[in-house]
Amino acid sequence: MRNLLLGLAVVGCIGFCYLFATNHWLHGHGDGHHDEVPEGYHKMEDGTLMKNADHEEVKELAPKASLDMAGKSVVDIDLDARVFTLKGVNYAYDVKEMQVKKGETVTINFESTDGFHDVVIDEFGARTKKVQPGTPTSVTFVADKVGEFEYYCSVGSHRASGMVGTLIVTE
Repeated sequence: MRNLLLGLAVVGCIGFCYLFATNHWLHGHGDGHHDEVPEGYHKMEDGTLMKNADHEEVKELAPKASLDMAGKSVVDIDLDARVFTLKGVNYAYDVKEMQVKKGETVTINFESTDGFHDVVIDEFGARTKKVQPGTPTSVTFVADKVGEFEYYCSVGSHRASGMVGTLIVTE
């Protein structure tokens, strides 16, 4: 009896995964209203929008996920976000200082190249996921306070070991 129940559970899980995969395959990502690519941009394999290379400045757009009234995930693009790319190795970030103006939307795209790390800025409630190498993550927030704010890795003693940087917010 126990083996029968276990077998039914396995078959049920496989069936659920098949249904999910085929529904996703047949219907794509969303209802199509938010999948349009703005003129001058192209969509990367992971869904990230990038400015076309024939433009002077290449800037990654910052996605902000939310839920619409039907409960579906919707991605809005903030064309004015300041985007920073930050990499972490053991006890250091490759960018020690980031500067923005008060009121700007800031997106930090973070990836660990060595070890288990994250990025935290307490004053803005900003925190990425803790990730291993090869798993990028990001956080978006509004820099609504002027001053110098420390960003740091919250894993173990990484902050105390010097895995910190400074976000400078000016008027």
